Amino acid sequence: ISAKGRVRGVVMNVWFACFVFGGFLIPLSDLFWPFKLFYYIMPYSYYVQATMYELFAPATFEPCFDPSVSSVCTTSTAGLDVLDELGNVVPLLSSNNETAFDIGILVVIGVFYKIMYIVGVFYKTSLSTKFVQE
Repeated sequence: ISAKGRVRGVVMNVWFACFVFGGFLIPLSDLFWPFKLFYYIMPYSYYVQATMYELFAPATFEPCFDPSVSSVCTTSTAGLDVLDELGNVVPLLSSNNETAFDIGILVVIGVFYKIMYIVGVFYKTSLSTKFVQE
């Protein structure tokens, strides 16, 4: 397998782990402790929470009076109430404003990954740049 193939495989595995353990499909309360670690270190849950809050909070919706029409039905037109109703289907979502915290965590995760990349580059270049002086 080429280096490109290995990188693609790692990227796909990380993306899949973000999706499965990010709280979107499986709620945090249903994860066992080793898998809760993935929930906290993967960026997907923080991204989804912040994005959905910023999209839904200022929005207004048409009220729903017939619950048989949709699985998300509320008589309120406020975006935060709709977000709470969505939280019944997707447990990751809520009307709590944690956008600043979520963005802070995303920045920390990004900085950590960047530092690990730089450390890896220095390590690999130190292995290949051995000069022999005569």
